[in-house]
This record gives sequence, structure tokens and C-alpha cells, in this order.
Amino acid sequence: MCDSLVLCFPLFFCGPSAQMKVLIDRMYSFIDANRKPKYPGKKLVLIITYDKNESADVVSVVEAQMRDLFSNVLGFDLKGFLIYKCEHDVIAAANDVAMINLSKKIGENL
Repeated sequence: MCDSLVLCFPLFFCGPSAQMKVLIDRMYSFIDANRKPKYPGKKLVLIITYDKNESADVVSVVEAQMRDLFSNVLGFDLKGFLIYKCEHDVIAAANDVAMINLSKKIGENL
């Protein structure tokens, strides 16, 4: 059993990837018959990447859904949430000082 979990997924066609949806479906077993979390308080960091052409409204809706699902339904202790707009340039992400500093701060909280 882990103490912390980091989940990273891209947005495709206005929602989480198919692989993330499968993981979410499988996490149904993390709640009991009374719809209470079986493993409350496990630390979690969520990372969402999205294309520069994705609507900011869509990103906001998915963020809210993930916060609700993982915090309220599954009982995770959400330690951080990173949302990164990809420019299809690996070097740009590596040079994004603000994102690197935020990532480091979240990592220190785990």
C-alpha cells in the first residue's frame, strides 16, 4: 500500500484520456458499500496536461470533477494540482521556472 500517489494525464477531446477513465472506474473498489472511502487520507497529486487549443472552460470543468472525485468521493488528501498547457515543445516545459518551482513545492509537501 502506498503513502502517496501522483497521477498525470492529458486531456483529449474535452476529457481525461481513456486510460485515466479506466483507472477511475477501477477505483470504485476504493469505496465501501456505504459509499465511504476505504483508504481515507492517502496523499495525492494530480497533474493535467492539455493542448494549447483546448478550451479553458473545459480545463476548469475537468479540474473541478477530479477534485470532487478524488477528495470527496475517494477520500484522498489532495496535496497539489498542476495544470500545464503544452506547447508541443519539451524544452519549453523544462524551462518553465514557475511550474518547476510549484512542482518542487508540491513534492516537498508529500
